[in-house]
Amino acid sequence: PPVGEVHPLKPVPKCDPPEVRPTNATILREDMLWRKQQETEVRELAAQEMALRDSSDFQQWQLSMQAADDQQRRQDVARRKVEMMLADENAKEAKRKQLEATAEQVKEYRDGLNQERAQRDQEEQTRQEELKELVTHQQLQLKDGIRMASKEVKAARAKQAALIKQERQENELVLAQLMELERHRKQELMLQIRALEGNRPNRGVYQAQYDPTATSGLGMLNEISLKEMKLRLEEMKAEAKASEEEKRQQIQTGKQQQEQQRVARLEKIEVHRSQLRSDRERKRQEVRAGQAKARQLQRSEQEQQLIELQQRLAAKRAERQCVEQERQRAVRARKVQAQLLSEDRNAMESKRWADLEEGVANGAKRQQQASLQEAALTAAQAAKHHHSLAVGHQRQRRDKWQQRKQADANLELARNTAQEQEALETTTVLAAASDEKRRKQQLIQSKLDAMGSSRAPALAL
Repeated sequence: PPVGEVHPLKPVPKCDPPEVRPTNATILREDMLWRKQQETEVRELAAQEMALRDSSDFQQWQLSMQAADDQQRRQDVARRKVEMMLADENAKEAKRKQLEATAEQVKEYRDGLNQERAQRDQEEQTRQEELKELVTHQQLQLKDGIRMASKEVKAARAKQAALIKQERQENELVLAQLMELERHRKQELMLQIRALEGNRPNRGVYQAQYDPTATSGLGMLNEISLKEMKLRLEEMKAEAKASEEEKRQQIQTGKQQQEQQRVARLEKIEVHRSQLRSDRERKRQEVRAGQAKARQLQRSEQEQQLIELQQRLAAKRAERQCVEQERQRAVRARKVQAQLLSEDRNAMESKRWADLEEGVANGAKRQQQASLQEAALTAAQAAKHHHSLAVGHQRQRRDKWQQRKQADANLELARNTAQEQEALETTTVLAAASDEKRRKQQLIQSKLDAMGSSRAPALAL
């Protein structure tokens, strides 16, 4: 095609929607839901027939109560806003009083803290000296105990090693004797086996003609020949085939009945679906009408609120115009007065002194407010600093107490460890020797039992 030529796009082919074939489980589930809905409707109709009442009055009452609740909710919101403003003012006042009380408490706490610090430092110095002396004495005692315990353990180990060596030599002699006895027993057993193989008789071959109609002849009730077995097997196959055909016919009949039931349920479901669609469309129309009515009511309320707001704004605007007029009149009056005062030098001088006095008074007020703010800030910082010092000192006291407790625990642990190590080494050496001796005795006993059990068949032969 030439350059620049535009070809129209091909339209999308129209296809029919795919057919969705519902499964049996889907049909049964929807049929069950439809039946439950019918039962619910029947119960509701029965209840309405028993009560014989109309729900329109209740619905109107419900709507009016909801509107009243909304109005009450808006009033509660406005009331809570006012309460929150009052609570904020009360909180500010309480905070100021709390700051003053805290500054007073900090001052008292600082005086007591200085006294406690001096006394605590003196006690801590005395305790540290006593602890150093105690640790030195305990270390000397621990070293002496470890030295004596190591000497005793070495002596016990040497003695135990000599005993173990002697027992090992005795066990080796016994094991050599047992091996010699086992070798003699095996030689005797081989000689007996060779003698038995030389005396074995020759076996002949027997072959007889097989009869398919004959039984084994053992005299049992369930004896049967091969031919009879084949006949009975054919009869059983014929019976099984007939039973299978009958079951197949029953299954086909059941499937046909299930298909008929499925088609009937599907028709009922289609009718129910069409009814549900019409009900849903009707409810949707009702909801839309209700929403339109609610929007109309809301629009009317907003217009009413807008009118009220415009009225308030107009009143505020008129009030502001009145104030502006009053101010302009006051300005004009001041200008007239200024013109009159300008004619009189004494009046002008008195006005200047009045302005100076007003400026000095305003400056004194500002300076006083700045001094009060600076004093409050300094007191808060001092309280924070003293609090951090108190927390740090308490942490130091706790750390020193834990260190002293840890030192005592380490000392006690070292003493107990030395004693436990000495007892553990002695017990370990004795247990190892006892286990070795027991194991060797069991080995010897098992070999003796094996020799006795192997000699018994040989003697019987």
